Amino acid sequence: MYYFSETSHSFLKKIKKLTVQIMTDEMGLKVYKNRFELNNMLYPIHFALFESKTKWGHFNSHNYQIGINKALMHMALNETIRSIIRHELAHYMCFLKYGNTKPHGEEFKKVCNSYNWNSEVSQASGSIDELNNIIEGDLKSQQVLNKVKKLLALSSSTNEFEAKKALNKANELLFKYNLESLKNDEDEAYVLSALFSKRSNSKLQAIYEILQNFFVVPVFNYGNDGVYLDICGDRSNIEVAEYVAKFLDSELENLWKNYKKMNPHLKGIVAKNSYFRGLAKGFCEKFKESTPSQQALIPIKNSLIKKTNLAYGKLRKTSVNKSLNCDESHGAGRKAGNSLNINPSIKNNNPKIHLLN
Repeated sequence: MYYFSETSHSFLKKIKKLTVQIMTDEMGLKVYKNRFELNNMLYPIHFALFESKTKWGHFNSHNYQIGINKALMHMALNETIRSIIRHELAHYMCFLKYGNTKPHGEEFKKVCNSYNWNSEVSQASGSIDELNNIIEGDLKSQQVLNKVKKLLALSSSTNEFEAKKALNKANELLFKYNLESLKNDEDEAYVLSALFSKRSNSKLQAIYEILQNFFVVPVFNYGNDGVYLDICGDRSNIEVAEYVAKFLDSELENLWKNYKKMNPHLKGIVAKNSYFRGLAKGFCEKFKESTPSQQALIPIKNSLIKKTNLAYGKLRKTSVNKSLNCDESHGAGRKAGNSLNINPSIKNNNPKIHLLN
Protein backbone atom coordinates (compact mmCIF):
# COMPACT_ATOMS: atom_id res chain seq x y z
CA MET A 1 0.00 0.00 0.00
CA TYR A 2 1.32 3.45 -0.91
CA TYR A 3 0.95 6.57 1.20
CA PHE A 4 1.25 10.16 -0.06
CA SER A 5 1.88 13.33 1.97
CA GLU A 6 2.97 16.88 1.25
CA THR A 7 5.33 16.70 4.24
CA SER A 8 7.34 13.92 2.60
CA HIS A 9 8.48 15.94 -0.41
CA SER A 10 11.57 17.42 1.22
CA PHE A 11 12.76 13.98 2.33
CA LEU A 12 12.17 12.55 -1.14
CA LYS A 13 14.19 15.41 -2.62
CA LYS A 14 16.98 14.48 -0.22
CA ILE A 15 16.73 10.83 -1.31
CA LYS A 16 16.98 11.84 -4.95
CA LYS A 17 19.98 14.10 -4.30
CA LEU A 18 21.86 11.32 -2.45
CA THR A 19 20.94 8.83 -5.20
CA VAL A 20 22.24 11.11 -7.96
CA GLN A 21 25.49 11.59 -6.03
CA ILE A 22 25.96 7.83 -5.66
CA MET A 23 25.14 7.15 -9.32
CA THR A 24 27.51 9.87 -10.52
CA ASP A 25 30.45 9.58 -8.09
CA GLU A 26 30.46 5.86 -7.27
CA MET A 27 28.82 4.17 -10.25
CA GLY A 28 30.11 6.43 -13.02
CA LEU A 29 26.67 6.83 -14.58
CA LYS A 30 25.43 9.81 -16.51
CA VAL A 31 22.30 11.12 -14.77
CA TYR A 32 19.68 13.39 -16.29
CA LYS A 33 16.71 15.00 -14.53
CA ASN A 34 14.70 11.84 -13.86
CA ARG A 35 16.69 9.23 -15.80
CA PHE A 36 20.14 7.71 -16.04
CA GLU A 37 22.04 6.23 -18.96
CA LEU A 38 23.34 2.66 -19.09
CA ASN A 39 24.59 0.93 -22.25
CA ASN A 40 23.10 3.67 -24.44
CA MET A 41 19.67 3.19 -22.87
CA LEU A 42 17.79 5.58 -20.57
CA TYR A 43 16.13 4.23 -17.41
CA PRO A 44 13.84 6.10 -14.99
CA ILE A 45 14.62 7.07 -11.41
CA HIS A 46 11.46 6.71 -9.31
CA PHE A 47 11.31 6.96 -5.53
CA ALA A 48 8.87 5.82 -2.85
CA LEU A 49 8.55 5.95 0.91
CA PHE A 50 6.89 2.96 2.56
CA GLU A 51 6.06 1.66 6.02
CA SER A 52 7.27 -1.78 7.04
CA LYS A 53 8.50 -3.61 10.12
CA THR A 54 10.66 -6.01 8.16
CA LYS A 55 12.89 -4.12 5.74
CA TRP A 56 14.65 -0.84 5.07
CA GLY A 57 14.10 -0.58 1.33
CA HIS A 58 12.90 -2.31 -1.80
CA PHE A 59 13.25 -2.23 -5.58
CA ASN A 60 10.15 -2.79 -7.69
CA SER A 61 11.18 -4.13 -11.10
CA HIS A 62 7.78 -3.68 -12.78
CA ASN A 63 8.03 0.13 -12.66
CA TYR A 64 11.74 0.61 -11.79
CA GLN A 65 10.87 2.11 -8.42
CA ILE A 66 13.23 2.47 -5.44
CA GLY A 67 11.58 2.47 -2.02
CA ILE A 68 12.95 3.73 1.29
CA ASN A 69 11.37 3.02 4.68
CA LYS A 70 9.41 6.04 5.89
CA ALA A 71 10.81 5.63 9.42
CA LEU A 72 14.25 6.69 8.17
CA MET A 73 12.87 10.18 7.54
CA HIS A 74 12.94 10.83 11.28
CA MET A 75 15.74 8.66 12.64
CA ALA A 76 18.50 7.79 10.18
CA LEU A 77 21.87 9.37 9.58
CA ASN A 78 22.75 10.28 6.01
CA GLU A 79 25.31 7.49 5.76
CA THR A 80 22.72 4.92 6.81
CA ILE A 81 20.39 6.18 4.10
CA ARG A 82 23.22 6.09 1.55
CA SER A 83 23.92 2.42 2.35
CA ILE A 84 20.26 1.54 1.86
CA ILE A 85 20.12 3.47 -1.43
CA ARG A 86 23.22 1.62 -2.64
CA HIS A 87 21.60 -1.69 -1.70
CA GLU A 88 18.47 -0.93 -3.75
CA LEU A 89 20.53 0.43 -6.65
CA ALA A 90 22.39 -2.88 -6.63
CA HIS A 91 19.03 -4.65 -7.03
CA TYR A 92 18.22 -2.25 -9.88
CA MET A 93 21.52 -2.94 -11.68
CA CYS A 94 21.20 -6.67 -11.05
CA PHE A 95 17.77 -6.68 -12.70
CA LEU A 96 19.03 -4.71 -15.72
CA LYS A 97 22.10 -6.94 -16.18
CA TYR A 98 20.74 -10.39 -15.26
CA GLY A 99 16.93 -10.12 -15.21
CA ASN A 100 14.98 -11.77 -12.38
CA THR A 101 17.45 -13.61 -10.14
CA LYS A 102 17.57 -14.98 -6.62
CA PRO A 103 17.55 -12.07 -4.13
CA HIS A 104 21.03 -11.39 -2.72
CA GLY A 105 22.48 -14.22 -4.78
CA GLU A 106 25.75 -14.41 -6.67
CA GLU A 107 24.65 -11.91 -9.32
CA PHE A 108 23.71 -9.38 -6.64
CA LYS A 109 27.08 -9.80 -4.91
CA LYS A 110 28.88 -9.33 -8.24
CA VAL A 111 27.11 -6.02 -8.75
CA CYS A 112 28.03 -4.83 -5.25
CA ASN A 113 31.67 -5.84 -5.77
CA SER A 114 31.80 -4.07 -9.14
CA TYR A 115 31.13 -0.77 -7.36
CA ASN A 116 33.39 -1.60 -4.37
CA TRP A 117 30.41 -1.71 -2.02
CA ASN A 118 31.14 -3.66 1.15
CA SER A 119 28.98 -5.99 3.25
CA GLU A 120 27.23 -3.02 4.92
CA VAL A 121 25.66 -2.36 1.54
CA SER A 122 24.98 -5.93 0.44
CA GLN A 123 23.34 -6.68 3.80
CA ALA A 124 21.49 -3.37 4.23
CA SER A 125 18.17 -5.03 5.05
CA GLY A 126 16.45 -6.56 8.04
CA SER A 127 13.99 -5.87 10.83
CA ILE A 128 13.53 -2.33 12.09
CA ASP A 129 11.19 -3.34 14.91
CA GLU A 130 13.77 -2.55 17.57
CA LEU A 131 14.43 0.91 16.13
CA ASN A 132 10.92 2.29 16.05
CA ASN A 133 7.43 1.43 17.01
CA ILE A 134 5.55 3.94 14.90
CA ILE A 135 3.69 1.52 12.64
CA GLU A 136 0.87 0.42 14.87
CA GLY A 137 -2.00 1.29 12.60
CA ASP A 138 -5.09 3.31 13.38
CA LEU A 139 -7.21 1.51 15.99
CA LYS A 140 -10.41 3.29 14.97
CA SER A 141 -9.81 2.49 11.32
CA GLN A 142 -9.24 -1.17 12.16
CA GLN A 143 -12.48 -1.27 14.16
CA VAL A 144 -14.39 0.17 11.21
CA LEU A 145 -12.74 -2.35 8.89
CA ASN A 146 -13.72 -5.28 11.10
CA LYS A 147 -17.33 -4.10 11.44
CA VAL A 148 -17.72 -3.58 7.70
CA LYS A 149 -16.29 -7.04 6.97
CA LYS A 150 -18.77 -8.61 9.36
CA LEU A 151 -21.66 -6.72 7.77
CA LEU A 152 -20.56 -7.71 4.27
CA ALA A 153 -20.47 -11.30 5.50
CA LEU A 154 -24.02 -10.95 6.83
CA SER A 155 -25.10 -9.61 3.46
CA SER A 156 -24.51 -13.15 2.18
CA SER A 157 -27.52 -14.32 4.19
CA THR A 158 -30.13 -16.31 2.29
CA ASN A 159 -32.71 -14.15 4.03
CA GLU A 160 -33.20 -11.31 1.53
CA PHE A 161 -34.36 -8.82 4.20
CA GLU A 162 -31.38 -9.54 6.48
CA ALA A 163 -28.92 -9.42 3.58
CA LYS A 164 -30.21 -6.03 2.40
CA LYS A 165 -30.23 -4.65 5.94
CA ALA A 166 -26.60 -5.71 6.49
CA LEU A 167 -25.50 -4.18 3.18
CA ASN A 168 -27.26 -0.93 4.03
CA LYS A 169 -25.60 -0.87 7.44
CA ALA A 170 -22.14 -1.45 5.92
CA ASN A 171 -22.67 1.40 3.48
CA GLU A 172 -23.98 3.67 6.24
CA LEU A 173 -20.99 2.88 8.45
CA LEU A 174 -18.51 3.65 5.67
CA PHE A 175 -20.31 6.90 4.89
CA LYS A 176 -20.29 8.07 8.52
CA TYR A 177 -16.64 7.08 8.93
CA ASN A 178 -15.61 9.05 5.85
CA LEU A 179 -17.71 12.06 6.83
CA GLU A 180 -16.13 12.05 10.30
CA SER A 181 -12.66 11.66 8.81
CA LEU A 182 -13.12 14.88 6.83
CA LYS A 183 -12.85 16.87 10.08
CA ASN A 184 -9.23 15.80 10.43
CA ASP A 185 -8.53 15.32 6.75
CA GLU A 186 -4.87 15.83 5.85
CA ASP A 187 -3.11 16.11 2.51
CA GLU A 188 -2.25 12.44 2.39
CA ALA A 189 -3.38 9.45 0.37
CA TYR A 190 -2.89 5.71 0.50
CA VAL A 191 -2.52 3.55 -2.60
CA LEU A 192 -2.56 -0.23 -2.81
CA SER A 193 -1.98 -2.44 -5.86
CA ALA A 194 -4.82 -4.89 -5.29
CA LEU A 195 -4.87 -7.01 -8.46
CA PHE A 196 -2.62 -7.74 -11.43
CA SER A 197 -3.24 -9.03 -14.93
CA LYS A 198 -0.96 -9.37 -17.93
CA ARG A 199 -3.51 -7.35 -19.90
CA SER A 200 -6.67 -5.38 -19.27
CA ASN A 201 -9.84 -7.47 -19.43
CA SER A 202 -13.57 -7.26 -18.79
CA LYS A 203 -13.37 -8.88 -15.35
CA LEU A 204 -10.83 -6.31 -14.18
CA GLN A 205 -13.05 -3.58 -15.63
CA ALA A 206 -16.04 -4.96 -13.72
CA ILE A 207 -14.11 -5.00 -10.45
CA TYR A 208 -12.99 -1.43 -11.19
CA GLU A 209 -16.64 -0.35 -11.51
CA ILE A 210 -17.74 -2.16 -8.34
CA LEU A 211 -14.91 -0.79 -6.18
CA GLN A 212 -16.05 2.79 -6.82
CA ASN A 213 -18.92 2.10 -4.41
CA PHE A 214 -16.51 1.66 -1.48
CA PHE A 215 -15.26 5.26 -1.12
CA VAL A 216 -12.03 4.67 -3.04
CA VAL A 217 -10.74 5.60 -6.49
CA PRO A 218 -9.64 2.55 -8.52
CA VAL A 219 -6.87 3.26 -11.03
CA PHE A 220 -5.40 1.17 -13.83
CA ASN A 221 -1.62 1.41 -13.51
CA TYR A 222 0.29 -0.02 -16.48
CA GLY A 223 3.74 -1.47 -15.75
CA ASN A 224 6.26 -3.15 -18.04
CA ASP A 225 4.84 -6.58 -17.18
CA GLY A 226 1.10 -5.91 -17.27
CA VAL A 227 -1.68 -3.88 -15.68
CA TYR A 228 -2.20 -3.33 -11.96
CA LEU A 229 -5.53 -2.34 -10.43
CA ASP A 230 -4.57 0.22 -7.79
CA ILE A 231 -6.89 1.55 -5.09
CA CYS A 232 -6.48 5.12 -3.80
CA GLY A 233 -8.07 6.66 -0.70
CA ASP A 234 -8.20 6.36 3.08
CA ARG A 235 -6.41 3.45 4.80
CA SER A 236 -9.57 1.72 6.05
CA ASN A 237 -11.46 2.23 2.79
CA ILE A 238 -8.56 0.72 0.89
CA GLU A 239 -8.44 -2.34 3.12
CA VAL A 240 -12.19 -2.84 2.71
CA ALA A 241 -11.85 -2.40 -1.07
CA GLU A 242 -8.95 -4.86 -1.19
CA TYR A 243 -11.06 -7.36 0.76
CA VAL A 244 -13.78 -6.95 -1.86
CA ALA A 245 -11.41 -7.05 -4.84
CA LYS A 246 -9.75 -10.31 -3.77
CA PHE A 247 -13.13 -11.98 -3.44
CA LEU A 248 -14.44 -10.66 -6.75
CA ASP A 249 -11.31 -11.76 -8.61
CA SER A 250 -12.21 -15.41 -8.10
CA GLU A 251 -15.98 -15.17 -7.62
CA LEU A 252 -16.72 -13.40 -10.91
CA GLU A 253 -14.85 -16.06 -12.84
CA ASN A 254 -16.78 -18.80 -11.01
CA LEU A 255 -20.12 -17.13 -11.73
CA TRP A 256 -19.34 -16.91 -15.45
CA LYS A 257 -18.17 -20.53 -15.65
CA ASN A 258 -21.33 -21.75 -13.91
CA TYR A 259 -23.57 -19.63 -16.14
CA LYS A 260 -21.80 -20.77 -19.31
CA LYS A 261 -22.12 -24.40 -18.19
CA MET A 262 -25.89 -23.95 -17.84
CA ASN A 263 -26.03 -22.10 -21.18
CA PRO A 264 -23.53 -23.82 -23.50
CA HIS A 265 -24.80 -21.91 -26.54
CA LEU A 266 -23.15 -18.76 -25.16
CA LYS A 267 -19.53 -18.81 -26.21
CA GLY A 268 -16.78 -16.38 -27.03
CA ILE A 269 -15.32 -13.20 -25.58
CA VAL A 270 -18.34 -11.02 -26.47
CA ALA A 271 -20.66 -13.09 -24.26
CA LYS A 272 -18.13 -13.11 -21.41
CA ASN A 273 -17.46 -9.38 -21.60
CA SER A 274 -21.19 -8.65 -21.70
CA TYR A 275 -21.78 -10.85 -18.66
CA PHE A 276 -19.15 -9.08 -16.60
CA ARG A 277 -20.38 -5.62 -17.64
CA GLY A 278 -23.91 -6.59 -16.68
CA LEU A 279 -22.74 -8.03 -13.38
CA ALA A 280 -20.95 -4.81 -12.44
CA LYS A 281 -24.02 -2.78 -13.37
CA GLY A 282 -26.32 -5.03 -11.34
CA PHE A 283 -24.16 -4.88 -8.24
CA CYS A 284 -23.75 -1.10 -8.46
CA GLU A 285 -27.53 -0.68 -8.80
CA LYS A 286 -28.11 -2.75 -5.68
CA PHE A 287 -25.39 -1.06 -3.66
CA LYS A 288 -26.49 2.47 -4.58
CA GLU A 289 -29.94 1.81 -3.12
CA SER A 290 -28.33 2.20 0.31
CA THR A 291 -26.04 5.10 -0.67
CA PRO A 292 -26.78 8.61 0.68
CA SER A 293 -27.79 11.31 -1.76
CA GLN A 294 -25.25 12.58 -4.26
CA GLN A 295 -25.35 15.96 -2.50
CA ALA A 296 -24.27 14.35 0.79
CA LEU A 297 -21.41 12.57 -0.97
CA ILE A 298 -19.89 15.71 -2.51
CA PRO A 299 -17.45 16.50 0.38
CA ILE A 300 -16.18 12.91 0.39
CA LYS A 301 -15.81 12.85 -3.40
CA ASN A 302 -13.89 16.15 -3.31
CA SER A 303 -11.55 14.71 -0.69
CA LEU A 304 -10.98 11.63 -2.86
CA ILE A 305 -10.17 13.82 -5.85
CA LYS A 306 -7.54 15.65 -3.79
CA LYS A 307 -6.00 12.36 -2.63
CA THR A 308 -5.94 10.92 -6.14
CA ASN A 309 -4.39 14.07 -7.59
CA LEU A 310 -1.73 13.95 -4.88
CA ALA A 311 -0.88 10.38 -5.81
CA TYR A 312 -1.25 10.41 -9.59
CA GLY A 313 -1.76 13.95 -10.80
CA LYS A 314 -4.75 14.52 -13.06
CA LEU A 315 -6.05 11.19 -14.35
CA ARG A 316 -7.71 10.52 -17.67
CA LYS A 317 -11.24 9.18 -17.41
CA THR A 318 -11.36 5.41 -17.90
CA SER A 319 -13.82 4.30 -20.56
CA VAL A 320 -15.09 0.85 -21.45
CA ASN A 321 -15.56 -0.29 -25.04
CA LYS A 322 -19.19 -1.38 -25.40
CA SER A 323 -19.32 -1.68 -29.18
CA LEU A 324 -20.06 -5.42 -29.08
CA ASN A 325 -22.66 -6.73 -26.68
CA CYS A 326 -24.63 -9.90 -26.04
CA ASP A 327 -28.00 -8.86 -24.58
CA GLU A 328 -28.67 -12.30 -23.11
CA SER A 329 -25.34 -12.48 -21.28
CA HIS A 330 -25.58 -8.85 -20.15
CA GLY A 331 -29.04 -9.42 -18.70
CA ALA A 332 -27.92 -12.58 -16.90
CA GLY A 333 -24.87 -10.78 -15.52
CA ARG A 334 -27.01 -7.90 -14.31
CA LYS A 335 -29.29 -10.33 -12.48
CA ALA A 336 -26.25 -12.06 -10.91
CA GLY A 337 -24.86 -8.68 -9.84
CA ASN A 338 -28.11 -7.81 -8.09
CA SER A 339 -27.81 -10.95 -5.97
CA LEU A 340 -24.02 -10.88 -5.55
CA ASN A 341 -22.83 -10.79 -1.92
CA ILE A 342 -19.32 -10.59 -0.49
CA ASN A 343 -18.17 -13.95 0.85
CA PRO A 344 -16.92 -13.79 4.47
CA SER A 345 -14.09 -16.26 3.93
CA ILE A 346 -11.63 -13.77 2.38
CA LYS A 347 -8.61 -13.03 4.57
CA ASN A 348 -6.73 -9.73 4.54
CA ASN A 349 -2.95 -10.01 4.46
CA ASN A 350 -2.11 -6.61 6.02
CA PRO A 351 -0.17 -5.25 3.03
CA LYS A 352 2.76 -2.87 3.33
CA ILE A 353 1.99 0.85 3.29
CA HIS A 354 4.02 3.11 1.01
CA LEU A 355 4.53 6.81 0.46
CA LEU A 356 5.34 7.98 -3.07
CA ASN A 357 6.53 11.21 -4.63
